[in-house]
Amino acid sequence: MNTETKMPDAEMPQFPMYENPSNKLEENWVLMTVLHLTWEVANKLSVEEKTFLLERAKEVNNFMMMQQQQQQMMQQQMVQQQQQQAEEQDTVLPDVVPNGPEMVLNAD
Repeated sequence: MNTETKMPDAEMPQFPMYENPSNKLEENWVLMTVLHLTWEVANKLSVEEKTFLLERAKEVNNFMMMQQQQQQMMQQQMVQQQQQQAEEQDTVLPDVVPNGPEMVLNAD
């Protein structure tokens, strides 16, 4: 196993959440927070292993961001539906006609 773990800049995957990890510490942090590897394991990875795992961490992060966006959209839809229901309940006709003779519209 190769103990050199610094990846060349050309091989560095892009991370929207963490920006571009530019050194060994940042790479290890991404692997710890996204893939839940221990610091010791991340330190022992070869360049090839770290490249592979950083790419997988990017995929996992993108998937989590997509799920979060879907959840936010669902929550917004629920709020809009609740607002529409509340507006529909507010537009119920009154029992009497305003500014006129008090006529009962909904007489039982």
